[in-house]
Amino acid sequence: MTVEQLTFTEDGCTMVCLVDDEMLGKYRQHEEGITANHVVDSFDIFKFESGKQGTLLRPSKVELNSIFGTTDKDEAIEIMLQRGNLAVHHTKTNKEGSDTHVEANSRFHVGRSGRPL
Repeated sequence: MTVEQLTFTEDGCTMVCLVDDEMLGKYRQHEEGITANHVVDSFDIFKFESGKQGTLLRPSKVELNSIFGTTDKDEAIEIMLQRGNLAVHHTKTNKEGSDTHVEANSRFHVGRSGRPL
């Protein structure tokens, strides 16, 4: 399983969730039995502090409603899965010797656990 960053940008605000890229492809092809639960690493949505880089923050309900037309995180995740874009990553090894995936156009880091660092 490769955990990737799925982004959704609207009105200059970029939302982020973590997904299994292989399962996202199957989900988008409507493969039988593949649900959002198989695709997302967690049902957490983040937003970049400014534009497409910087510190990740949790969006407010007002921001979720403004971007997705709903405050329900599950519905927002579904929209992201349907219309979001996978970020381009490369792998670099940190000082401890473990791989860290770094998005090419931002400073967002994801460790082996798939959680933001």
